[in-house]
Amino acid sequence: MSNHISSESLHLAHILLVGNARESSTGIAASLRAEGYQKLTCLAPDQDLLTRIMDAAVKEDGLDLIVVDLEATGWDTGRALCKMLSRTLAASLVVVNLGKDEQSRLALLKAAGIEDVFLTPVALDIFKFKCEKIISRRVLTQQQHTAEGASHRLFLNILQIMTKALETKDPYTKHHSEHVARYARQLAQSFGYDAEKIGLMQIAGILHDFGKIGVAEMVLNNPERLSAAEFETIKRHPVIASSIIEPIKELAAIIADVRHHHERYDGQGYPDGLAGEAIPLGARILCVADCYDAMVSLRPYQQIMTPEEARQELVRCSGRQFDPEVVKRFLEILDEEAARGKQLQQAY
Repeated sequence: MSNHISSESLHLAHILLVGNARESSTGIAASLRAEGYQKLTCLAPDQDLLTRIMDAAVKEDGLDLIVVDLEATGWDTGRALCKMLSRTLAASLVVVNLGKDEQSRLALLKAAGIEDVFLTPVALDIFKFKCEKIISRRVLTQQQHTAEGASHRLFLNILQIMTKALETKDPYTKHHSEHVARYARQLAQSFGYDAEKIGLMQIAGILHDFGKIGVAEMVLNNPERLSAAEFETIKRHPVIASSIIEPIKELAAIIADVRHHHERYDGQGYPDGLAGEAIPLGARILCVADCYDAMVSLRPYQQIMTPEEARQELVRCSGRQFDPEVVKRFLEILDEEAARGKQLQQAY
């Protein structure tokens, strides 16, 4: 067995054999069972074959390897079946019985998503060896994804701990970063970001104000109007935050978003006075999410607004402080959340 995958993990793979009426398939099943694979399903080809394969995939919580006997299914039917399965299931596909005109048929099978082809009579030792390699690769990939998922969760937890540290200096920011992260994620989805970029926008929301860790508490918690010097100090926090995350290569894509989330659409913001679409879209998203949550939250330097008042302020400042398209999409998100809330109340 593989040096990296235990036999126990390998033998948990679910293998589906299509065309078990033929002697070659029977031999394959017996050989795999003798090797230690126990989760084997054998299906004879019929008009309900595709439905039965899908049922097997659901019942077994997915399939790892599908072996299709082309002589049992027929060449055209088997190839069409493989092409459909490669598009709908994550299982690896191999076929047996290539038949005549080997090179042209091999090319057609590769186009159908086949990983390997075995001529009959099947050399069982080679078959088992190659299947083990295919399954081992799948198990390793799954283990890697699991590890990456755990690492990502740990990373997010560390970021949240960092924001909690900021809250000890500025209690008025409690839960603010969480709210901004949620709004930023929803907005990123509305703009068609892929899953990785959506996750990064969530992280940007968590970190957008972390530069305030470098601002004195007496300035952060000043209930009076800030002096010009104090305001200049506050204005440094996006630059501080971006410099803190700059060494983290995994966050390179959001450095500019964090740095520029206080830029204004009319060019009157900070730190660099960018305007319009020169401001990264992620920063424009953070700007709307940040300002809305700040308006509806208790702060020492401003009176809290109702959600409706905050909505009106977003509209009033659209095209000046805020990107009009981001405002439009954000209001749609708020409307959808309000509608779901009403439905929930009616249900009870």
